[in-house]
Amino acid sequence: MMKLWDRIEETLVGLLGLIALVIGLWQVIGRYFAPERAISYAEEVIVYLVIWAIMFVSSQLVRRDGHVRSDVALRKLPPQVLRWVEALTASRPSRSALPLFGTAGRSSRPRSRSTNAAPPICNSRFGSITSRSRSAAR
Repeated sequence: MMKLWDRIEETLVGLLGLIALVIGLWQVIGRYFAPERAISYAEEVIVYLVIWAIMFVSSQLVRRDGHVRSDVALRKLPPQVLRWVEALTASRPSRSALPLFGTAGRSSRPRSRSTNAAPPICNSRFGSITSRSRSAAR
């Protein structure tokens, strides 16, 4: 029974992908050759179809303990090089988090140099926005 259900899911995912491809092709061709027949909502439909396909296939990935990744180039590598590439890729999340540790404990609010400066309305990493009317009133 599970093999039948797997086959149904795979067929459904393939059909969803094919429909998304046809809609995208229709939109591109229609945009350039027949603008009056082009559909304006194609991007939204494509996104929904792809999300549905991902939801259907994710159950099989969980059952098979699979992981989605593109490994077309990795299949061509020799085993020694593949091991190093896999180690480098596996360490990527921790390398991405390193800059966060350097900002721990720092305040995101810039310190004003004068005591009569208006408090900032909005703080961001690009600077502060202060109100001229509030600073002029002081």
